[in-house]
Formats: sequence, structure tokens, C-alpha cells
Amino acid sequence: SHNITVEDCIFENTSTYSDSSTYGGSRWGVGAQNTGSITIKNCKIGVGNNSYGSWLLADLNTESSAATGKLDKIVVDGCRFTNCAGSFACRGIAADPIDSCEYTNNVVNYGTGTYAQDSLFWSTFEVNNCVSVKCTGNTVTGAARTTGQSRHFLQAWSRSPHAWCLTFEKNTLSGFRMAVGLPC
Repeated sequence: SHNITVEDCIFENTSTYSDSSTYGGSRWGVGAQNTGSITIKNCKIGVGNNSYGSWLLADLNTESSAATGKLDKIVVDGCRFTNCAGSFACRGIAADPIDSCEYTNNVVNYGTGTYAQDSLFWSTFEVNNCVSVKCTGNTVTGAARTTGQSRHFLQAWSRSPHAWCLTFEKNTLSGFRMAVGLPC
């Protein structure tokens, strides 16, 4: 798919909670090999028992590997993530990075017990090889610090030779070992 806009939608898992990843359940944008600009706005992702229990919540253009298609602009704004156990990733190509990625004004509510973060969870949001990253106004509850793991709210990094910038402010977070992970 190329240049996608999704607004005011509800995404519910159609498989079992533990089988709701790229490889099973509802494939609402995971491993879809999307390209171009993607906007996900005012959506509800996961609703009660119809939430997503995999380590991989979303990966807009890969199946948790190196990007092969160019993403231009990513906007994830005003969404509500409920009982989603995994990470949401946008991966750019080092030679042709994502122009911009915005994670803004989202509410993420992690559950407990069955609905807790997956043991392989690494970050609420990830973006790599991107020229401009904006992460502002997000609220997270229910995140769990885990001994021996470096869970973060946002993971951002770049192997691109292009300069990049990060704006990170006005996020309300608790339960993370780090607010931002910048692997070098």
C-alpha cells in the first residue's frame, strides 16, 4: 500500500490474544510493506479482550527487519492503545531515510496479568533512520519495569549519513527504565 490515511477507526484483534502479531490475528498495518506517507489519527487500537498480545504490535513496512520500501511522513496522532503488549515500529532506509515521524497526543494503557507488556517488548514507539522525529504530548500508564531489560518509551536511532533531530517533550510517562533510548 502507498500513502495511507486512517482516521476515527477501531482496530480489534480477530485471533487469540497471544497470537495477535504480524503472523496471526488482525494485520492492521504490520509487515504490510507500506510506502509513502501514513497517517493514523484518532483511532482505538485494541479494545478489551480484542487487544493485541504479541511482542510486535505494529511495524508499518517490515516484519521486524530492515526496511525495503521508502516511508515519507508518518503521523500517529490522538490514538488510544489499550492492552496492547508489543512495540510499534517505523523503520527507514539508511540511504533514503524517513522524512518525518510524529507520535503525538496518544494515550497508551498497558494492562496487567494476561494483558501486561510482552516479555520481548522493547519500546512503546520506535523509529529509525528518520530525518525528523517528534514525540510530544503522549501519556502512558501501566508500563512495567523489568529487571535486566532496557525498556523505553521511545527508541530512536539512525545509521543514515543524513543529520537528524529529535523533539521530545510534554510526555507523561511512568514505569519505564528510560524515557528515550538512543542506541549508538
